[in-house]
Amino acid sequence: HHSQILEASSIIRFTGLPNNAQLEMVQRSRERETSNVTIGVQLENGKRLMGDFSPGTSLIEIIRHLCPGEEADNTVVTYMHQE
Repeated sequence: HHSQILEASSIIRFTGLPNNAQLEMVQRSRERETSNVTIGVQLENGKRLMGDFSPGTSLIEIIRHLCPGEEADNTVVTYMHQE
């Protein structure tokens, strides 16, 4: 939109684009930088565990890393996205 470059990790509603804006997608000449993400896990007992992980880390790997003493057979995950 008007030659504005949008960051791929941005949430569209926070980019300042007007409603019904027309976007043109083109391939970038440089590779996108990846950075770690912070993940928080809250256990049933209320304890909250946090860690930084690469975007390619699977959810089961995160749970095994943050909660090594927990049984994986009965694990239930509720996903909540917050800014």
